Amino acid sequence: MGAGHDWQTIARLPDAGAVMAFDLVFPDNTHLFTVTPHFDHWVEILNGLKGDATRGYDTLLVGHGAPVGFDVIDGNISYQHKAREIHAANSSAESYAEALKAAYPGYYGGGWVDFSSLLLYGIINP
Repeated sequence: MGAGHDWQTIARLPDAGAVMAFDLVFPDNTHLFTVTPHFDHWVEILNGLKGDATRGYDTLLVGHGAPVGFDVIDGNISYQHKAREIHAANSSAESYAEALKAAYPGYYGGGWVDFSSLLLYGIINP
């Protein structure tokens, strides 16, 4: 579930020019599934993935949605920065979710934000 866990799996398929990034990368205009406050670590991983584009990879296979190009990574990084900022300013899952949805009103997956905020704030534990 995102980059909040101790381990992430990334599979590179050089012959296909594809990287399987799973829930580390999300399509444009889609809420990311932030379940732990490791926003900076996630950004580090995303920045690392950007290097794959210079090594001949052109497709990211993501956990939700159709394959995407590496151009979505900068948007995912911006989202992580905003999520970190909102998390620092909000002490409850509900206020975090509302603020994040307000920051990205046209994004798909508002229900994911509601659910992931419960994990992020320790209301539920997987």
